[in-house]
Amino acid sequence: MKSIKQKIALVAGCCLLVTAGVLVAYGVLSTNKTKNFVSSSVAHLLEKNAKTALESLVADRAAVVGSALQLNLDTARTTGTIFEVLRDN
Repeated sequence: MKSIKQKIALVAGCCLLVTAGVLVAYGVLSTNKTKNFVSSSVAHLLEKNAKTALESLVADRAAVVGSALQLNLDTARTTGTIFEVLRDN
């Protein structure tokens, strides 16, 4: 038969092993939740940044196209005015 000291040491060792197992399991679950949260947050931020960059690019391109159209409209107006003056003379 084992002594009381050995029984207490055995029970204490088992409790330590169970506690270590619970802590490891909690750490794994907590890490998994944190990973999922970070992944979704980063994906949302990347999507938001991509949309912002695309909106800025589209606005720049629209300004270029608008400027080109305005230049062509001014040229057409001027040409029309010249032809009108030439016709009246």
